[in-house]
Amino acid sequence: MQQNEQLIVQWAPTLLKMQLDNLLWQDKDQINVGELWKLFCTYNPGFTKDDWLKLLNDPNVIGPVWGGTLAAFYDAGGQGTCTQIGQIFGKSAMSISGYCTNLAKHIHKITSCPLSIRKNGTTRYWPILFLGKKADSGTPGSFIWRLRDELKEALGEFGIERFLWEKAVKPENEDLLDETEKEKQACEYYNKEDFLSEVFMSEEHLDQLIGLVRRKKNVILQGAPGVGKTFTSKRLAYVMMGMKDKSRIASIQFHQNYSYEDFIMGYKPVGSDFVLQTGVFYDFCEKARQDPNREYFFIIDEINRGNLSKIFGELLQLIETDYRGEETLLAYTVKLLFNRRLIMSER
Repeated sequence: MQQNEQLIVQWAPTLLKMQLDNLLWQDKDQINVGELWKLFCTYNPGFTKDDWLKLLNDPNVIGPVWGGTLAAFYDAGGQGTCTQIGQIFGKSAMSISGYCTNLAKHIHKITSCPLSIRKNGTTRYWPILFLGKKADSGTPGSFIWRLRDELKEALGEFGIERFLWEKAVKPENEDLLDETEKEKQACEYYNKEDFLSEVFMSEEHLDQLIGLVRRKKNVILQGAPGVGKTFTSKRLAYVMMGMKDKSRIASIQFHQNYSYEDFIMGYKPVGSDFVLQTGVFYDFCEKARQDPNREYFFIIDEINRGNLSKIFGELLQLIETDYRGEETLLAYTVKLLFNRRLIMSER
């Protein structure tokens, strides 16, 4: 046993170089050479090329969306990040990631194939279709997905190119991009895999949470101090936006002295006079109103410490989903539009 361990340690760099592209692994910076053998026990769903061909010929499996997703990866040489694929075909990285995950879930549902299990005990579905590894700093996106060899071979024989989406047309001059598009390109993309690698939560619970937030527009995260509620709230916003766009997130903390004047608007002393000034929430709502096609997230820390009726005033009613998008007359005869795209996360 001692000789075997010495042999593995001695050949570890060579073995890593030879096997790197075929491994499904994570936390590569924390690899313990003494546990190197664990890297070679890779997950495999157990499908042969013929199994994949049978699935591909099932009209309930392959159609314009899922077929287009596989065709996009196949057209890119069989691998790429969701960001790279999305840029080629004019789709968001989150959409590409969602298509892959939902297709893999459907395949698992109809075949009951084994699943890949994370170290924290949660399941992941995308390895049914792909091998994966972390992308380097120079690659757009955070994770490189590569079609499994059996699947790639089956896609070629099946003729998956017939489902290929139309590729996006890149502008000849970058100056033609509007400010919103430039801002998007400057942000780092963020998908479910990024969220699940940072937050101790199963993919099923994440999907439920996203669905709840989109339907109700508000959610309260409850837990003991230090368990990561604020951390989770911000990353929930990132995954719903599909990118780390901090400009569309505002975070404040309530306390006993926080008031309507601080939150919405009120008269405050300026020199020898009192001037009507808007608060942080009013300003954020106005920012969201001017950008109606994108979602904005407002995070309230320590919401239980504030006097909600004193802070929100007449806006308490507008928090409800049914009243979003309607204007209301504030106490100081100013109208405010509570945008349907504004989502509040309270803890």
